[in-house]
Amino acid sequence: MEIGPKLFFLARQKGTFLKQIAKDEGFKIIEVAIMFASEHHPGVSQEEIRDKASFDEASIARSLKSLEDRNLIIRKVNPENKRLKKVFLTKQGFEITASFKKVLNFWDDELLSSLTMSERENLGEILDKAIIEPERLEPDSMLSKWKEQSNE
Repeated sequence: MEIGPKLFFLARQKGTFLKQIAKDEGFKIIEVAIMFASEHHPGVSQEEIRDKASFDEASIARSLKSLEDRNLIIRKVNPENKRLKKVFLTKQGFEITASFKKVLNFWDDELLSSLTMSERENLGEILDKAIIEPERLEPDSMLSKWKEQSNE
């Protein structure tokens, strides 16, 4: 069973939908990604966002400035390393992120509309099980594994 192409297709479709909604609301997709990263990992650094979101550092810096100017995030100096700043959502940032979550939930509901509630729950459990150790799916880790496997 080829799951990869199906997951890739779904991720692209959902990403394209979210990108259009973001644009309609006056946001770039990178700004939405930064807000989600800041919500899930309060105090995330610019470098961590770059590594996880696969955007270049200059785009992230511009987007952070834009979000800060709109009072959606705040950046605080890291007391352990004064050169680094930690990113946090403001109250307004949380409100915007909640509205984007509604958009994503709508998309999910449309995707899963042909499934029973039991099938939805099973799918959720299966996906939770597949990503129980998300660090093993990090690009660097996967690339190393792929290289090892392909050399055998």
